Amino acid sequence: MNDIKGKIKDPSRETLQRLVLELPVDPHYANITMVADGIGAPKHGSEKDLQRYLSECDERGIIPSSLVEFKYNLRENTFKNDSEFFVRTACGPENHVIDKTIKGGRIEKIIFETGILPPNDAFSKFKKTHLPSLLRNGYEFGDMEIALNTYSLKGYNEGIYWDGGLRKYGNQVTLEGNLPKGRARELINWFSAIKKSAA
Repeated sequence: MNDIKGKIKDPSRETLQRLVLELPVDPHYANITMVADGIGAPKHGSEKDLQRYLSECDERGIIPSSLVEFKYNLRENTFKNDSEFFVRTACGPENHVIDKTIKGGRIEKIIFETGILPPNDAFSKFKKTHLPSLLRNGYEFGDMEIALNTYSLKGYNEGIYWDGGLRKYGNQVTLEGNLPKGRARELINWFSAIKKSAA
């Protein structure tokens, strides 16, 4: 379990914007999900909640269970969609989902992934170029993971892994784990100031 340095429960849209826009260090990696109108996914196994979800999607012009992911391409210095548009029919009657896709509508979830090291301007580009448009068009922050520190392993588990940073899952955001050396106190104070101003 990561060491939690700070936690904000039920952060407002403005608080989440500040955390992303005012982050005082460049992240090693970011994976940010933006959700159309902040619509909540249906509870698994609840027919009543599934109907609520499908009705909300209809009312708001959202394609239910739709997702598209943009990953940063270092060579081209741009976010690219390397996969196909994705719709899960498991979250609704197949005909309903297909009909909504044909009629058009907003994609429910748009994911931006910056990639891991070397440092690049992907996070800055997301903040300056894409985030304002997403917010203007009614997208809210869903889950996000912003790595401010990473570690690497060799051998069987070779790779680069999260070691600390910002995480938002569900209704809370945390600053946790091992923060960058020489910047930990600054990050904790920054997070605390945003939490205090949000209260």
